[in-house]
Order: sequence, then C-alpha cells, then structure tokens
Amino acid sequence: MLIIFAEILILFFFLKKQRFIHRNLLLFISLLLQAVILTLYRVELTSIWNRQVYWSDAEYYWNGILQLLDGNMGGFNNFGYILYGALIQMTSPFKSVFWNNLSNLLILDLSFVIGLEILRDEFLGKKVPTYVYLTTILNPLVIYSLLRNLKDVLFLFLTILSVYIYFIYFKRRRSLPSQVVFFTLYLIFFITSLVSVRPWGFIIPFLVLFVHFFRLISVQRLGMKLALVVLLLILIYVFISLYLKNIIIWLEARENLLEKGYSEYKKLGVLGYFLGVFRLILGPGPIRSMFGSQRYFQFYTYIGNVCSSIGSLLWYFTLPIYVINLKSIPKITGRFPSRIFSLLILALFVVIYVYFYYGSTELRFRGVIYVLTSISLLIPSERVINSNFKSSNLISVYALTLLFLTIPAIFLSI
Repeated sequence: MLIIFAEILILFFFLKKQRFIHRNLLLFISLLLQAVILTLYRVELTSIWNRQVYWSDAEYYWNGILQLLDGNMGGFNNFGYILYGALIQMTSPFKSVFWNNLSNLLILDLSFVIGLEILRDEFLGKKVPTYVYLTTILNPLVIYSLLRNLKDVLFLFLTILSVYIYFIYFKRRRSLPSQVVFFTLYLIFFITSLVSVRPWGFIIPFLVLFVHFFRLISVQRLGMKLALVVLLLILIYVFISLYLKNIIIWLEARENLLEKGYSEYKKLGVLGYFLGVFRLILGPGPIRSMFGSQRYFQFYTYIGNVCSSIGSLLWYFTLPIYVINLKSIPKITGRFPSRIFSLLILALFVVIYVYFYYGSTELRFRGVIYVLTSISLLIPSERVINSNFKSSNLISVYALTLLFLTIPAIFLSI
C-alpha cells in the first residue's frame, strides 16, 4: 500500500496547507460519501453481477494489470495507466481491484486540492464556495465515474499536476538558461506520462510552454523578443516532427469512432460541433440516468444510475452559478495569470471531447469536465455570486439562468 499511503500523506499535506480555505464539514461529508459509494459499488459488482471489475475499458485495464504482474510486458494500449495499476497491486497486501478504486478516489481528491492550490493567491482568506464541492468531490456522478478502474482520473491528475509544477517553479524569477533546463525536463516527464495514458496528452505540456513564452515575450525587450520567437518556432518544428505520427494515429482513431457510432452527428457539420458542446455540458441528465438500465447505457450498475442522476441534478442547479461567474473571469484573469492556464485546459478538453465524440461522451468524461469547470470558473468569495451583481438581483439572475439553461435540458436530455 505504499502508493496509496503516499497519496494519503500528500492529500493531508495539502489539506493542512488549505485548512483556512476549506469548509471542514463539507470536506468530511465528501470523504464519507466517497467511502459509501465505493463500498456500495464493490458490493453490487460482487453480489449482483458476480464480477470483480466493471465492464468495457475497466475490464481491459484490469486484465492488462494482471498480465503485467505475470510478466507480460507488451501489446497494451494506454500502458501508463496499466503500469500505474500494477504498481498499486505490487505495493498492496493482497491482489484486488479495490486498491485501484481507492487510489482513483485519492487522486481525484488530490486533483481537487492541487487545483485549488494553483488558484491559492485568489482566495485571500476566503472559503471555497459550497457549490464547488457539489460539483467536484461531493458530486456522486464525479465520484462514481472516476473511482472505477479507468484511466481518466489519472490523466486529470497529471494534467493539473503539470500546471502546478509550472507555478511552483516560477514562484521566483528564473534566468533564461534555467528555464530552458526546466522545460526540457518538464516536457520529457509530462509528455511521456500523459501520452502513456492518452495519446493526445502531449498537447498539455506544450500548451503550458506556449503560454509561458507569450507571457515572457510581453515583458522582454525587442532583441529578446525576436530570440524567443525564433526559439518558439524551433520548438514548434521539433514538436511537429516528434509527434506527427501520434497526431496522424490520433486523427485516424477519431475517423474510426465516427464510422462506428457518430456518423449521424458528422452529417450536421459545424452545427454538430455546436450542439456537441451543449450535449457534453448538459448530458446525460437526471431522468435519462435513472433509466440507463433500459436503453441509454451500454453497461451500468444500479448505484451508478443513482449517482449519475443525483450528480446531474446537482450539476444542473449549480451550473447557472458558473455561467454567471463568467462575467468576472476576465477581470480575475488579468490579476491572476494562473487562471489563464486553468481556462485553457478546460477549453482544450471541451474542444477535444466535442471534436472526437460530438459531446456524446461517457460519464467519466463528464466527471472530468465537472472538476475542470469547477476549478476554472471558481470565484473565491463568501457570496455565491461575485460583486458585479447587486444582492437584490442575485436570486432573479440565478433563477432566470436556471429557467432558460438547465430546466429545459432536463427534458431535452431524455
């Protein structure tokens, strides 16, 4: 249990650092709910379905972990997650997929607290708003979708960690040579780890690098600006040369997906992408989730249907807050550059999920989107809505947004 023990220690380290910004009762309830859902999930799989692991990709990864433990090293897709799962099993007292489920919950919590740490300068003694818990570590859909033996929560964690490492390093001013050394090691580690979990993972560390370059260029003299532009062009060329094959395979995989199940969306052209954004953000909806066992979900558990339904409903009632918070984001972004990275990462995930799946994605993708949205559009204030709205207008603005955005989505998503 060395890996799990390390994850627990790191989680408590961040929680201790953040003890003045968290709502302790909600934090406790979140951890308790996670334990309850994990227990019910494990009991249902074994007692009702006579299975140790969920179906589909989760079964593939678990079989891959078992093969790797037996010494079979080749032929796995997304080898990084299989290796991670195997390391958990090797450092645990006995072989069980339970340890992987538990670790997934821990790195979900770590993704949340590290995401808050990136935005730490914005809090200024204020608490994390209640609605943020309701769309992240206290949301049943997020908990259920990401605790299963699937790679998405590890990818989320590595993504947030890559941004955090960047900001930790640049807390102090660094010389240009030291920056070159840092980014060389940074790219090697995060491109390798992220690509091993998802083939398009190379985009994320390069996105961080490109934004850093543009920030750097804005404060340099003309000669240094030209040198940085040349260096940036060289890096782009190297990037394309090294990952052109990955990009081609990635795009070919997308075409295969379209042929298998998304061809009807492709016929819609640009409209299909536009509708895909709303489908990604507003699906699957509480009503559809409750009847997932009939025809909506290819694989399901009863606890999963309940979690998805409750989690969707919580998301619908908190989503208007994030929409209203958009009004303050430009002002906050100007004061706190860390917000730029969180917003770009969120936009990147939305674009890729819509481009590949037209927004018609599985619960785990939506779990990732809930977490990224919660961090990116968080307004650290004791009040739910920022000061741009008078308190007398608060309820009416929220009610109108709920009326025109989420209530129709409950019925349209059936």
